[in-house]
Amino acid sequence: MRTDQVRSILESIFDDRIAVLPAPGAGDWNAWFAGDDDAAIARRARLREVSPEIASAVSWIAVERIPDPPELLAWRAMPAVAETALERLVAVAWHEALGVAPRSVDEDFFAAGGHSLLAAEVAARLEDLLAIAVPFTMVLDRPTVREQAGWLAAERPAPPARAARGPSVNVRVFAVAGSVAR
Repeated sequence: MRTDQVRSILESIFDDRIAVLPAPGAGDWNAWFAGDDDAAIARRARLREVSPEIASAVSWIAVERIPDPPELLAWRAMPAVAETALERLVAVAWHEALGVAPRSVDEDFFAAGGHSLLAAEVAARLEDLLAIAVPFTMVLDRPTVREQAGWLAAERPAPPARAARGPSVNVRVFAVAGSVAR
């Protein structure tokens, strides 16, 4: 199935804008939507009811805002070095700051051409993507995609307690991976 077909199916089921790109691995997709981790879990369950074959290959990623088309092109250009959604987001931030994608999750930011000003750009971009505070010293102290993604995973805030009324305003990146028989 083509990516545009998957996006069309997902948008018809959920009635909102969804960005879909192929994920590393044949037949798998990452689907970004504006929402939170509870919504990602609910989407996974709903898709499993409607289309189990697609549900097993879609990872839902909740973000503050859906990326614009130019950003999606940059995300699509990322090599299949990232194993997790956070590693992929870090790789995107590197690509935007350095002008080249990392060759591996263990490549050193500074060996790839980075310096302190670009580290600040990476931190700012990650703040924009994840809606959490990211000090630029995080990039200086953790110079690989894997280390930066690990820090981000540890620093993401816990889901807030649900208020009696209204939706949560704390939005995080959260992937719900499906199991795909290979």
